[in-house]
Amino acid sequence: MCKDSCLPPISKFYNKLNEEAISVEDYNHACKVFNEFHFNNLGEYCDLYVKTDVLLLTDVFENFRKICMQTYKLDPCWYFTTPALSWDAMLLHTKVAIERFTDYDMLLFIEKGVRGGVSQCCNRYAIANNRYMSNFNKDDEIKYLMYLDANNLYGYAMSKYLPLKDFVWSDNDLTEQDILNLSDESDVGYILEVDLEYPSDLHDKHSDFPLALKISPHLIVKSLDF
Repeated sequence: MCKDSCLPPISKFYNKLNEEAISVEDYNHACKVFNEFHFNNLGEYCDLYVKTDVLLLTDVFENFRKICMQTYKLDPCWYFTTPALSWDAMLLHTKVAIERFTDYDMLLFIEKGVRGGVSQCCNRYAIANNRYMSNFNKDDEIKYLMYLDANNLYGYAMSKYLPLKDFVWSDNDLTEQDILNLSDESDVGYILEVDLEYPSDLHDKHSDFPLALKISPHLIVKSLDF
């Protein structure tokens, strides 16, 4: 195909991903580019596309580098991930000094509680059978549709009050109210290890979801000793 001396007919430009055909205007533009640059084959046309794409990306990234170096005095080229860049930008911007753990058990305690977020893959087409909708069929299985979308979860989490220093093991006997009444902006916080009763019949149904997204009053056992 790369050696073809002209563009394929417009019928060959059907986009299976979007299930849409190319417009006549876009097809004519592609033909004009092919002719104006005097390409001999599709391979040369493809090379121009790749070079243009790379140069546009280069412009965007160089502008990103410029902004980061002006604002944070950091060069993104020295980072593998943007979270690592954001972390150093936070340290430079806030001037905070984060206390390092000196207790190995504390480090293991924190690492054991680290969990990932929610990820999903959406089907292109799905049919719901929602009891709250007018077309509900009581004879069919009840099905709900849920679409999860959140932007910048990492940035949102990093903007909240986070543990910083004075890490100590606590012997305090915490009550239900101590936990529920704790402000999100409190200077004192707790990281708790608790037992959670989770019925076995829910394990498979909830296997794709994070465990215990939030603390609700009915999840707290009053007789539990902390």
